[in-house]
Amino acid sequence: MRLSLPSWLAPLQPSSGAPRLWIGTQPGGEQGAIHVVDFDSATGEFGRPRKVADIPNPSWLCPGPKPGILHSVVEQGGPGGGRVCTFDIRGRRARMLGEVRSMGEYPCHLTLAPDGSSLFVANYGGGVSRLPLGTDGAVGASGSPIVPQLPRSRAHWVGFRDGTLWVADFGHDCLRLIDQSGREVHTVRFPSGAGPRTIAWHPHLPVCFVACEADNTVRVVSTPAGEPRIIGEHFLLPPGVQLRSVAAHVAVDATGRFLYASNRGHDSIAVFEVSETGGLTSCGHASSGGAHPRHFTFDPTARWLIVANRDSNNLVPIPVHEGRPGLPGKPADLRAACWVTFVSAT
Repeated sequence: MRLSLPSWLAPLQPSSGAPRLWIGTQPGGEQGAIHVVDFDSATGEFGRPRKVADIPNPSWLCPGPKPGILHSVVEQGGPGGGRVCTFDIRGRRARMLGEVRSMGEYPCHLTLAPDGSSLFVANYGGGVSRLPLGTDGAVGASGSPIVPQLPRSRAHWVGFRDGTLWVADFGHDCLRLIDQSGREVHTVRFPSGAGPRTIAWHPHLPVCFVACEADNTVRVVSTPAGEPRIIGEHFLLPPGVQLRSVAAHVAVDATGRFLYASNRGHDSIAVFEVSETGGLTSCGHASSGGAHPRHFTFDPTARWLIVANRDSNNLVPIPVHEGRPGLPGKPADLRAACWVTFVSAT
């Protein structure tokens, strides 16, 4: 079923000022750009997107440890591998502060170390690396490998939980847990061909949710100290749907009551209610308002989901009321939009 009942839509109260949405694009090759756009949470309307930096394939952006700092991958391969860039976003144009090699090919995800001293990079074609940050919050010095490239390994996501680095290895169908010395302390094995892609932590419970791209599922993983394990799995498409579709992004709302995951092909957002133990109950599907919803985020009021539909070249606002998405709103046109986040420039 589609979660698009008009009765779910409640009047939205005006927010103070228009938050700024930063967008990465993925047109391929040497093309690409970072854009910024204003979003009015009271009306659900976008301003006009404005290009602030030309950069090849900025498919993932990461706010820095200081206000006004934004990091971006350059998702490329080849002899030189990929790169990571740091920008000062406080002016009308983003000013590059630093650029280094990512220590692998096709970097696709970044995360800050808990102390803000470094960036960790998931290189889809080259393991995981650590890039130290300078006092200005920018990359500059050469990095070092943390998880070496293994045969068929495809690191797709990195993040910290209680001081441990979690790595989603798409190629080996597992999660790798790495301690501060770089030693792998635990491995969570997934079914062959699952393709774990992205992880969302629950804000209160000792569980995380893993979007598995290849078999279009979300799996629930317990995260206690010691031995995390898979405790549930759920298919992301409606029963009986037979089409080529793969999972992309997964996120939990701030209350921890609802989980959302995007389907590229079915072009929808799957919605689940989260139980007090981390179990999931399907609430149905909402249209993403475009083709290939690669990424989405909540606006600062948590009343809108902003979806980046790469193949239909648009950003789409979807109102959310009591956890349920409604009808897609008026889109903003932007070529190959693939990643979105709200970042303050001050």
